[in-house]
Amino acid sequence: MLLVTLLAAAFASGALADPFSDLGIPAAPPWEAPSARQDSKTDAARPLGPDGSYERALASRLEADLSDALAWRGELESVLRYASSRPQVFPKAAVERRELFDEYRAEAEAAWARALDLTIALDRLAALYGPARASSDPAARRLAQAMTALALAAQARFALSWSVYPERDAALKDLFDAPRPGLGLSGGAWSRLAARFTGAAGRRGADAARAAWDSGGGV
Repeated sequence: MLLVTLLAAAFASGALADPFSDLGIPAAPPWEAPSARQDSKTDAARPLGPDGSYERALASRLEADLSDALAWRGELESVLRYASSRPQVFPKAAVERRELFDEYRAEAEAAWARALDLTIALDRLAALYGPARASSDPAARRLAQAMTALALAAQARFALSWSVYPERDAALKDLFDAPRPGLGLSGGAWSRLAARFTGAAGRRGADAARAAWDSGGGV
């Protein structure tokens, strides 16, 4: 019952508002704000607890996880807004350049690395709630589906908006697909993200998440 109460309160307060609606945009790039640097740990590794304790474990972390998911969603929008304000680095039309100036490369790398960090954090959070989809508790299933839909919608919206930059500039595509050992990623990070969230595959995933969200997580 505790999980049911918390979940109902979250929906009533708007914390779990439709994740496909417009998102808020923080005022400053997250990698420059001191408060965001503290939040940049993106700690989605808090354990769910032993088997059979889903209601207690999920209820104990619901508030913090919702706060994290909504913050990461907003920070992805901040990255997009920042890129839109820097046409020298992120062009508004197709360009042909063999390489980026060093300062532009550093700027693009910082924005892309931050976005990758956020998408990884959202993936990890969704994965932590994945097992609850098989729970016999309808509230636990609904929460798991809501978290999954929230994470998917945030990443899909980012990928669809970000995709114009590698399409317009081959140098940026190469940069986004470069290996990121600091994040544990091999080459092709952007291509993998685009394959998941753009085109036909992205539409299928978004449609499935939307249907699950609208149905209240009854899968």
